[in-house]
Amino acid sequence: MYIQIAIFRNDNRRDPEMGDYKFFLDLTIEDEALNKMTAAQVAEEFFVATNAPIELMTETQLRIRDEYLNKFSKYDGDDSIKWFSTSVGDKLYIKHARCAVFDYTQTSMLCESIGWSDQWTYTTESCSIEFAS
Repeated sequence: MYIQIAIFRNDNRRDPEMGDYKFFLDLTIEDEALNKMTAAQVAEEFFVATNAPIELMTETQLRIRDEYLNKFSKYDGDDSIKWFSTSVGDKLYIKHARCAVFDYTQTSMLCESIGWSDQWTYTTESCSIEFAS
C-alpha cells in the first residue's frame, strides 16, 4: 500500500497563532518500511529527509527525499523558494492506505521544538471486499 503526506505551512511564521495554515505540497510514496511505521515515525522520517545530510540518510529517507524533490521541482508557487526544510510549526497530514483507497488512517502531526505532536487521527472501518462470481 502507500503513504500520502500533505504539508501545510503557517503563513505567519513569527506568530503562528495569528496566521492560517496553507497547503504547500503533497507526496504519495510506496514504501514497505513506511507502511509499518506510526504517523509520528513517518513524520520524523520526513523531517530527516528534508533536513539531514544525504550521507546520513536511510533508503526510506532517500526515497522520501527523491519523491519530495521530484514534486518540489514542479512547485508553481513562490519562485524565491528553492528548498523547504520541515521546521517547528509545520503540519503534516499523513494518510496510511491499507487495502483500498477508502480504507485508511489519517493523522495530523504538528512539528514542535522537540518532536511531533498528534493533533487528531481518523480511521475508516477495515475493508473487506467481496467480488461477485
